[in-house]
Amino acid sequence: MPFAAPTAQSAIMVAGASLGILGGNFSQIAMAVAMTCQSQFLLPATMSVVAAGTVGAGVVGGASPPIGVTPPAMASAIFSSMASRGLVGANNFNICMAISTGICNTIPSLVLVGVSPGVGTGTGTAKAVSFDPSSFTAILITNLASLGIVGSQAMAIGAAIAEGVCLTMSSSLVVPVLAIAGPSGPAPATTVFPAQFI
Repeated sequence: MPFAAPTAQSAIMVAGASLGILGGNFSQIAMAVAMTCQSQFLLPATMSVVAAGTVGAGVVGGASPPIGVTPPAMASAIFSSMASRGLVGANNFNICMAISTGICNTIPSLVLVGVSPGVGTGTGTAKAVSFDPSSFTAILITNLASLGIVGSQAMAIGAAIAEGVCLTMSSSLVVPVLAIAGPSGPAPATTVFPAQFI
């Protein structure tokens, strides 16, 4: 099942409840983060595939779930970004952990797709190359505002979350095994090509 904002919001809310984050505007923050993840995680060319096999042209015909991003790493990145913006509070780390746990619990639902221009049949791996914090920040702040969360603090929170999420995704997200399927000849071949999630 492809990545969906309501599923991500629910995962963030469940993680928040388990950490004692209840009430306030956490539900709106969770939805804004989930909506932003859905729009940003599904952009073209966020992943780069390295494949080997036989010469031809094929498509990603199956892939293992993405791995590598952990809630503690993402939470630490968001928390550090919050602190650098002067956002401090007793519950900040738990809020960061709830957001990170919810996102990380939905990352396995991302499905990699792509077209291989040089390998018709083969295998490969994919690594994150493009999760842009500027774009993520702008969309997250817009989503927060659409849910009634506005002001300078909302902008700082949006930027902190975006920076932490994008830093962790860009540095750690991988798809360790994928298959390329399509018409191919007998000669060996390798290729590198962009791919994206759905």
